[in-house]
Amino acid sequence: MNKVSLLIIVLLIIATIGWTVYNNMNSEPQRSELKLIEGRSDEAEDKEYELIRKTNPEHLVFVFLHGDEGIYIYENLDPSKGKKIDYPAFGNYIKEKNEKDSNVLVVIKPGLMSTYKNNVNMLDEMAKNKIRRYLMVSETKEERKFIDSVFK
Repeated sequence: MNKVSLLIIVLLIIATIGWTVYNNMNSEPQRSELKLIEGRSDEAEDKEYELIRKTNPEHLVFVFLHGDEGIYIYENLDPSKGKKIDYPAFGNYIKEKNEKDSNVLVVIKPGLMSTYKNNVNMLDEMAKNKIRRYLMVSETKEERKFIDSVFK
């Protein structure tokens, strides 16, 4: 390669870098709006709990989230008969439950100690296992005390 060709290549590279920097510095950043819900209304929460009350207890699965990976599940409205479980076992459990019962309603209750990661992982499990009906609701004070005692 001769010196002229090398000089042309170097000048093209410098011009390209200069053009990219100039365009990036002079362009307006695109703004996207993020709308966050300030707080949930009591009416919306009442509707969710009404759905739970109307659902046959055989179709209900309650899932409590605690910490980074903590999961406690129970069925049929009796938390004392539940069990701690990990994500692979939960995936198998909910997949089987959904195959047997297409009307299953999973009620997810993240605790105060539940992390964002744990919440997202649970929502991923709902999507992976094609769960059509699930809710994420707050836990009650009594439930919180029970779950804290389970995860001690």
